Amino acid sequence: MSIILVLPRKYVIVPFLFFTFLVLLGQQVYVGGVHWPALRIVILAGCVRLAGNKFSSKSSLFAGGFNSVDQAFLFCVLCQATCMVLQYMQSQALINQFGFLIDQLGAYFLLRYLIRDREGIHRALKCLAFLSLILACFMVREQPDVGKGSAEPKATVPRRPRENGEVQSGTHSQSA
Repeated sequence: MSIILVLPRKYVIVPFLFFTFLVLLGQQVYVGGVHWPALRIVILAGCVRLAGNKFSSKSSLFAGGFNSVDQAFLFCVLCQATCMVLQYMQSQALINQFGFLIDQLGAYFLLRYLIRDREGIHRALKCLAFLSLILACFMVREQPDVGKGSAEPKATVPRRPRENGEVQSGTHSQSA
């Protein structure tokens, strides 16, 4: 988390994307009756950096300023959270949607802050390509074990059979 606060802005996208795709979603801290997933904590750290930059600099946080796409995304996420809270009318729904807002809005605006130009886009795409290779290697490695009675437990999502009988590889971000 501290690397997000100390690296130069243009390089923060690399550890953020690596953390996003390689850390399991189940990694979390339970504080005050609320689950704090590791990714949410990193997003909050990025938002602290974003807020610190806002108060220390007069320039715009986002390339092109706060535009209509940002407004549409903000409106969509706020509508979804409001509808969920109104649908369930429980304090747990409010807490859940507060976490949803942190995740969605925090990640969106953090990425808008970190990716400001073509160089930032290229850096993010290179990082995503490398992450795709890493994840593909694990998924290919997972395939030969299908149907074999391996005694060693695996930390993967339960596999879902396809219609043709093949088994689809799972990733940590799929919902079971």
